Amino acid sequence: VTMLSSAIYKSESILYLSLLPIAFLFSYFYVSIMHKFHKYLKNAIKSYLHSSEGSDIETDRIRILPNSIISRKRITVSEFESITNVKIVSIIRKDETVKNPESNEKIRVGDVLIVKGKFKDIERAYLFLYGLLEKDFYYKK
Repeated sequence: VTMLSSAIYKSESILYLSLLPIAFLFSYFYVSIMHKFHKYLKNAIKSYLHSSEGSDIETDRIRILPNSIISRKRITVSEFESITNVKIVSIIRKDETVKNPESNEKIRVGDVLIVKGKFKDIERAYLFLYGLLEKDFYYKK
């Protein structure tokens, strides 16, 4: 149609005017597809968050006191996580905050650990820190 009209009217403006509706149609379909994708993604994120609310994963703060096992033994983040089965999200110290600490980061007296895990595992972490776990679960040198 564009070639025929340009041959009849000998004008290129008709070419550009005929491309304009095509550009509008393309942008309309692009926006509608992106809107559907966004809606799908939003619903997927909502369903994921609602499904994780029912699980027993909790977040807690654990302060390392001077009478804890940390005052007698040097323990790294990876050792603490393997013993207690909780994940250390961050460590708050008086002069800094370590987010996503590396596995070789040493836990110190006075640190506040932000941990995520099941309630029973967080209880286990408290028991470990204050020497109340059975001998099998103690940190080995």
